[in-house]
Amino acid sequence: GGSRSSQALWLLHSPVAEAHLAASPLDFLGAAGARVAELASMRWADQDTDEIQLSFVAWSPEVRMFTTTQIRAIVNPYGQITPLAVSAAVTIDPYGTDYWVFGADFIYIFTL
Repeated sequence: GGSRSSQALWLLHSPVAEAHLAASPLDFLGAAGARVAELASMRWADQDTDEIQLSFVAWSPEVRMFTTTQIRAIVNPYGQITPLAVSAAVTIDPYGTDYWVFGADFIYIFTL
């Protein structure tokens, strides 16, 4: 086989995205789009690219939960693209103000 290499690039921590955010604070989607457009104009991916991954973490204050997501586009030698997406979430306050659920969990675990 041939040699394989990988390259990691930031979308939001790039000069073009930071300039976009300076002009339009909190427009993270627009900043990421500006960076993707810049990468496309540089022909960052080419015929030798066999996989592109996008990973990100999101915070939802309404439900007090972090989510991590990884999106992969795998290209086979015939040009067919296989998309894959995996997400995982964790709450930082699983019981909220419903402390009776904590008691029910304790009783359940104690009876095991």
